[in-house]
Amino acid sequence: MPVFQPQERQTLQQKLNVELKNNINLTLYTQGNSPLFIPGRECRTCKPTQELIEEISTLSPKIYLEIVDFHNQSKNASDNGIKRIPALKIDNGNKGQATFYGMPSGLGFTILLDSIICSSTRRTNLDLETRKKLRRLPEKTNIQVFVAPSCQYSPSTAYIAIQMAMESPKITVDIIQVQEYPDLAHKHSVRAVPKTVINNQYLITGAASEQVLLDHVLRSVGAEETNEDETSIVTDKLTMITSI
Repeated sequence: MPVFQPQERQTLQQKLNVELKNNINLTLYTQGNSPLFIPGRECRTCKPTQELIEEISTLSPKIYLEIVDFHNQSKNASDNGIKRIPALKIDNGNKGQATFYGMPSGLGFTILLDSIICSSTRRTNLDLETRKKLRRLPEKTNIQVFVAPSCQYSPSTAYIAIQMAMESPKITVDIIQVQEYPDLAHKHSVRAVPKTVINNQYLITGAASEQVLLDHVLRSVGAEETNEDETSIVTDKLTMITSI
């Protein structure tokens, strides 16, 4: 059964045909199609996520999709740092990588679509000074952005992080649908989104600007001290997650 209505599919296809410039690779780590139920391997959103991504991949010849069975191809998943499913890795074969954990529903679909386009164009909207500093990062950096389908502030923060990954091969970004991974939410004390975790220690709660995120990335690798006055966090733009 198609995910998109005919008009939605046509509009999305036209957008991708215009805006995708280079080939991109999508790798979806998901559950196999075995009819057997195996306790501990439940994945409620794996099937709908696969249906969504497969349909997106048919909309442009520039999108290449690989489906990886997380359990039967565990070495592939492990080698690529995938520890949970569903997980979608976006790779333009050039620089940064972004991985989406959970089904990109609601506003999460906006984040996914923008990321696919950004990866294909290989261009970002970041300030020149930001791009220069990111290209001089001395160490690898991981940025986790916790989001929710209904949070209107999640897309902007997530998209800034993804653009940073596109500017530096040393940055990887994980976009995490918080409601699907309560263990990660608990680990990082996520009570509201967006919440950003850099290298598992530097935290930003609320909508983060480009400058705020850059300062915390630099601070996390000892490249630059954060000026607290310049990097004040936007705390009045939060969406509370009541299910955690």
